[in-house]
Amino acid sequence: HWALLKRLWIAFKSNETSIPPVPDERWKELGFQGKDPTTDFRSLGLFGLYQLVYFAEYDKTLHRQLYQEAQYGPYWYSFAIVGLNAT
Repeated sequence: HWALLKRLWIAFKSNETSIPPVPDERWKELGFQGKDPTTDFRSLGLFGLYQLVYFAEYDKTLHRQLYQEAQYGPYWYSFAIVGLNAT
């Protein structure tokens, strides 16, 4: 699971070289509820993590656009949580 979390972090934060440990406050930057992203996968489990990684790596343009909108657009939302709910 750690390898998937690393891939997810790199897809979102490709300009950062260090991947935060779990738990760490920086995971909230991706839209997780707390500092431990694993707690947000309780209903979808590993499938939810695969879904987020797939979207982030498959359509990089759309994923970056939606992530920027979630962070800086007129309607802030937790990107990871919304992605898991949509799944």
